Amino acid sequence: MDNKDAQLDKILKLVEENNRILRGMRRSHNMATFMRLVYIAIFIYASYWAYQQLTPYLAQMKTLVQQVQDLNKTTQNAKESISPDLLKLLDKLPK
Repeated sequence: MDNKDAQLDKILKLVEENNRILRGMRRSHNMATFMRLVYIAIFIYASYWAYQQLTPYLAQMKTLVQQVQDLNKTTQNAKESISPDLLKLLDKLPK
């Protein structure tokens, strides 16, 4: 009986040690999953914040590009409205 009791005590100690190790592994895994979610949330928030901060500048840039495009159209229209005699004269000028 002593031999069986000793073996059972040894098995009990091994099972308890195994259980502690497995609980630690599970705790580590859960913490890693939580931290990964925190990192993802931080990344999403930082992206949203950057978008909010850049929106006014992007709107200004869009307006500026539109103005440049309108100016280009205006100059194209002005070039088309110049008489052919004036265009010949401008072509003769040194560049």
